[in-house]
Amino acid sequence: MTMVSKKRDVPDMSDLTTGFRKTVTVGPGLSVQMLRGISDFARENHWLLNMAPWRKDDASRPLWTGDGIIASLQARPELSENIRASGLPLVNIADQPFDGVTTIMPDHRWAGRMAAEYFLQRGYHNLAWASSAPSRPCQEMMSAFQEVVAGADRVFHRIDIGPNVLAGMPVPLGVLACSDADAVALENVALEAGISIPEELAIIGPGNEPYWSDLAPVPLSQVDADHQQMGYQAAGALRGLMSGAAQGGFLPPVRPKCVCTRRSSDCVAIPHREAAAAITFIWKHFRDAITPGRVAREIGLTRQRLDAVLKQHTGRTLAGEIEHKRMELAMAMLRDGQDKVRIIADQCGFTNSLSLNRAFRRTLGMPPQQWRAQNFHVAAAAAEMAQTPLSI
Repeated sequence: MTMVSKKRDVPDMSDLTTGFRKTVTVGPGLSVQMLRGISDFARENHWLLNMAPWRKDDASRPLWTGDGIIASLQARPELSENIRASGLPLVNIADQPFDGVTTIMPDHRWAGRMAAEYFLQRGYHNLAWASSAPSRPCQEMMSAFQEVVAGADRVFHRIDIGPNVLAGMPVPLGVLACSDADAVALENVALEAGISIPEELAIIGPGNEPYWSDLAPVPLSQVDADHQQMGYQAAGALRGLMSGAAQGGFLPPVRPKCVCTRRSSDCVAIPHREAAAAITFIWKHFRDAITPGRVAREIGLTRQRLDAVLKQHTGRTLAGEIEHKRMELAMAMLRDGQDKVRIIADQCGFTNSLSLNRAFRRTLGMPPQQWRAQNFHVAAAAAEMAQTPLSI
């Protein structure tokens, strides 16, 4: 898993007084990463954050003070009416829209596509969706997951979580669960049935809260929904509302960052032993100065033979797979960070920036700088929300 840091300058606030600073109340139900994103924006914009002492009786107490509120209305529905009645500018962070409230949501469809492509890259022909109680966000995620599976001409299965639900299912099977709780429940069902994880059943959860991975009997792979960016964008949206923009509406959903691979999906479902070993070696070492010849020597086949079997099972040669992994990381770093192209080239395993430039032109038809300008959605969206009022 590659994490791309987003460095932000923190302004010197030593000469500011309370009279010039906004006070923002942060409601309950937000993840630690969301709070980090909010606090990042607060430091940059000289805000004071009010973390009120939430209790069950908060619904009847007028604690909603300050210049604005960031909260998760779905996390504490008993507070929703009181929060909205405060009349303060409000941004909601939730899995689904709330009428009349500016809402930041994760991109559920993108998460579904990302998980499906993750399994396809690992050679899975049978992919499944597992849930216990489908919701609207789950339906959106499942629909996108199923579309990618169908487009790749692979087999889609649906699992309703319960005892013996895995009996008769083909293996190896790659599964995206509706929630992290469902993923952990499915792990328990599989282990009770004597099904090995991840060799026979690979599982991904759609959130990235560390405690779910810790609770799972097998450390759980998860889609990183980028909660920190959601918190940062929520704060940017609130800034626009506090400046006088109309309240209410839905903002573009925040795309997930990546699939965080842990033990529950750390497997390659390619039936050819040497081809699977080559894929695993490339994925672990593509940042280094590896060549197709070195991979072939590590696996114990000639390059020509290994190229042929890899092409048969993945559609790419050794050189193609190495470049694919390097390009995948380079695009993530260009999209989500601000490092210079030469630094990205070095960190992704390219010999120099010219080599990276050639790879981009060959595969995408444009240089990396142009691709970044068209796809720098994360930082661009945050900057736009931070600097301009919302018009909803």
